[in-house]
Amino acid sequence: ALSRPGVVTVLTADDVPGAKTYGILTKDTPFLATGKVRYAGEPVAVVIAEDERVARAAAADVNVTYEPLPAVFDPVEAMESDTVKVHDGGNVLRHVKVRVGDVDEAMAQAAVTANRQCVTQAVDHAYIEPEAGIAYWDGDVLVVHTCSQGTHYMRGEVARMLNMPISRVRIIQATTGGAFGGKIDLSVQHFIALGCYKTGRPVRMAWTREESLRTSTKRHPFVLDYTFGADRSGKLIAAQVKLIGNTGAYASFGPGVLNRAAITALGPYECPNTSVDAYVVYTNTAISGAMRGFGGPQTSTCSEPLLDEIGRMCGLDPVEIRRVNMLRTGSRTLTRQLLTAASGGLEALERVEAEVRRRDAEVRR
Repeated sequence: ALSRPGVVTVLTADDVPGAKTYGILTKDTPFLATGKVRYAGEPVAVVIAEDERVARAAAADVNVTYEPLPAVFDPVEAMESDTVKVHDGGNVLRHVKVRVGDVDEAMAQAAVTANRQCVTQAVDHAYIEPEAGIAYWDGDVLVVHTCSQGTHYMRGEVARMLNMPISRVRIIQATTGGAFGGKIDLSVQHFIALGCYKTGRPVRMAWTREESLRTSTKRHPFVLDYTFGADRSGKLIAAQVKLIGNTGAYASFGPGVLNRAAITALGPYECPNTSVDAYVVYTNTAISGAMRGFGGPQTSTCSEPLLDEIGRMCGLDPVEIRRVNMLRTGSRTLTRQLLTAASGGLEALERVEAEVRRRDAEVRR
């Protein structure tokens, strides 16, 4: 690649002068691969050239020799694996527990019980415009101008990577465009900053859609197992929940997502006896990170249909079973916070019910 006319340099992990890894919660993600890649799409080298055409042609000239290693792609299998360790410390990055009341006793006393198991998929943010940015020197200050959601975090990580005082790094947030959580983590920022640092010249990068799909973080895929117990009126008295989140090859926001999923596992409903075990697990898949809802959308795919099932067993329609169990003023959340003001859920439910009934009446007329 270096012999191709128009190529300025090729960067690898050996060119990083400071810290080799980054991460918002756990600094386990290499700026560039350091001897091992853990998922298809992990950055290995960056070609800096005079124009995009030359850069892409030269990137195809780079030969990487890989030694295939055993891999694990399923988070349940990863939890049980004694042989395939994505990281030396093991595949379970974090285990979050929530315990309220006596679940076993309450479940035994329940008039009705129901269980549901669900699997959700990874989701790409798929913003219209891909990740892009430009880096340049302004005197002795390195400026990175990029679309992002985390300027202060990115500033700190670029400074760590380059072993520079943070006062000599400036991040300018361009118009964010679509983001939905996906632009809160690093994408092109460290590549263009390192290129500018090494060459002394302005460097820009814009990902193709394929590069974005391969490399950007995704919504966490979940494996969910819910059991609800209720009395004859449909009131939840026991909940047993197990959540397994696939954070992929590196942590990103995984611990935060699973923590949030654990403490909101019941959504807007009250239950006095609840046990939640939430695991965030490494696999050899693309990195999962922040995305709108932060664990809530995944858990609702299991908890909401299960509540419908409890309602049918108690002879209640979907609105009534929710009215019975909805958090309201005076309720306590899963983490025992006392709600001293209305949560809004019950009011929203009743407004929707009234509007649906009104429209149904108009149709019948």
